[in-house]
Amino acid sequence: MKKNIVIALSMITLIISCNNNEGSTNPNGKKPISSKPLTENVPSADKTKKQGDSLSDFLQSQGYAVSLQQNEATYPLNERLYSSTWYQSEEEEDDGRLETEETFIFFDANSKKATREYENGWLDDTDYSSLEFIKNISTGDSGNNDLNAVIVKVKEYGDSDYEFEGYYLTPERTVLYIVEEDSEKEAEEELTKLIQAVKANREREYAENRYLLSMQAR
Repeated sequence: MKKNIVIALSMITLIISCNNNEGSTNPNGKKPISSKPLTENVPSADKTKKQGDSLSDFLQSQGYAVSLQQNEATYPLNERLYSSTWYQSEEEEDDGRLETEETFIFFDANSKKATREYENGWLDDTDYSSLEFIKNISTGDSGNNDLNAVIVKVKEYGDSDYEFEGYYLTPERTVLYIVEEDSEKEAEEELTKLIQAVKANREREYAENRYLLSMQAR
């Protein structure tokens, strides 16, 4: 139990470092968000390069990766996602009122993930999970960009249960698709179908799985 608490606290420190002061809480104990976290890293699409680009370098190069030194090592996508922040927003009407739900997902450098959910601008929930690499999934792209999908085993801190997630980073490196399933086989099957749909310009079928790289304040 103490180990889980220590790990969770380290994740909290990482997330706080990506955010400005969020101010006071409302009567329900929820915190508002004054500025939303931006990504520190734009992941590499090259399986031989673990290091990605800083946000400023990425924007200056208009998204094109600069090929530096190559090596024989292969880094799975979950390792290349370090220090990256991803964003998703949904809107719906509830009794005539517009409700906004926002999700931020942050990956740290040690195969850990934090998920923060906001409701109408107020912090609603935060979850911390560990990620265990299971297998690479080929995306069929050319050269060193052919392994931008991966299956991981996800375990939330404080919970004995686990699930499997599949990640797919699109070639432009600004969109990450995430699928969640109960088994490795189901995750691989769903991720494979998703990749095929996106490549066939049917990405709308997986809009709920789509996360944008958090590159600008919202």
